Amino acid sequence: MSEENKYVAEAEIFNFLDQNGNQLQFNVIAVIECGKGCYLIASPLQESEDDIAIFEIVAGENGEALVEVINDIEWSYVAEAWEEMEDEIIILLDDEGNETEFLLIVEMEVGESVYLVITPLEVEEDVEGEEDDIYIVQLVVNEEGEFLSEIEDDLEWELVFVAFEALFESEI
Repeated sequence: MSEENKYVAEAEIFNFLDQNGNQLQFNVIAVIECGKGCYLIASPLQESEDDIAIFEIVAGENGEALVEVINDIEWSYVAEAWEEMEDEIIILLDDEGNETEFLLIVEMEVGESVYLVITPLEVEEDVEGEEDDIYIVQLVVNEEGEFLSEIEDDLEWELVFVAFEALFESEI
């Protein structure tokens, strides 16, 4: 496996050497787990007949490496999984205007309100080394439109979390 094709998780743009030795640049679109593998979805920066490329992330001698998926069945399977996942991505802006992508786990009604359970696509560890797993937000609809709101009342949050746990346990 070429050192050029070593995968760096934080990279937004990466170089890849194809089977002819040509160096190609790609923009990372998403990293997804699909079936028993982990895949990187990317778009070529150079003009190409391909809109996207799919690479499997595999363990190599020098860490994780990328292997281009060329099998049509595997490519279609991963592309379909990504398209389904893409429909469930929510982009939120923080107070400083930074975008964060979240995956919608479930939308559920509790009482007369609608709540979304979401998880960040890029997992960050906090100071103690723990990962942020899920967030529960309320979907508010008013004359100005739809927006997401944090649940500030502890009792309401507990009620919604218990409903989510019950729904999650019934799915297992």
